Amino acid sequence: MFNILRPQPPWAAVLERARREFEEVQPLDDEMLAQMAAWLLIEHIFHDLRLDGIKLARRRIEELTLRGADPKTLEDRLALNYRQAIEHASQLVTSAETSEGTSTIELTTEILRRLHRLALGEEDETAGAFRVGEVNPLYPHHIPAHPREVPRLVDVAMEWFAADSVRELHPVEQAVLVHVRLYELQPFGKASGRITRLAASLYTLRAGYPPIIVEEDDTEAYYQGLLSGFQMATQPLIELFARSLGRTLRQMTEIVKSSRTSREGGAALRDETL
Repeated sequence: MFNILRPQPPWAAVLERARREFEEVQPLDDEMLAQMAAWLLIEHIFHDLRLDGIKLARRRIEELTLRGADPKTLEDRLALNYRQAIEHASQLVTSAETSEGTSTIELTTEILRRLHRLALGEEDETAGAFRVGEVNPLYPHHIPAHPREVPRLVDVAMEWFAADSVRELHPVEQAVLVHVRLYELQPFGKASGRITRLAASLYTLRAGYPPIIVEEDDTEAYYQGLLSGFQMATQPLIELFARSLGRTLRQMTEIVKSSRTSREGGAALRDETL
């Protein structure tokens, strides 16, 4: 658990308030839990694919993931494959939950590669494999890791992520450190962006927050935050991730309230007609 004795920065206070507001509308019945899970899944796939330049309509994602439509394009298959990766990440967190409602899951190299394999699909021969080719620099003076060094550097990063110094950070700060470091390594030839974002979401999910969903309108701020993070200035990305999480929590709260209002209205109407 993160150190609650540290002074709470403004972004953390706003995020905590959003979480408390969501907790106030709980518990959720099975129907509402299913509705919330479906909404989160669609939003996660829609926005994460868009950050990687895959412009698949939200309605199409709903057809594929909720209504069982057959995939017809490469983008369709990517959406279905990414669904598997998202659901696997969620299962990992749930399987390691404690009685306090948090999770002890730790990101490992094996988990990272498994998420990549699921996201690309078994038909892709590069799925789950670290890149074997050179990549372009991400910013001035950046020297990308040589392909031969990627496995070792990823292992070293995993050891750092599990260190006590990282554990003491707020989950959002943990997620940013994980995302920035893995993104900078560009561990995979394809889909490094969304896989490293999904890996970062393990750190918010295990602390009881939603996954990190950066909306399309924040694309420029996201990439600017990454560039700052590569140069050890992580605050912009921390604040962006916190805003994104807070927005997701507030949307979840409004969905619950709206659904309950609709149910109550429907129940009242039925009573009047009896």
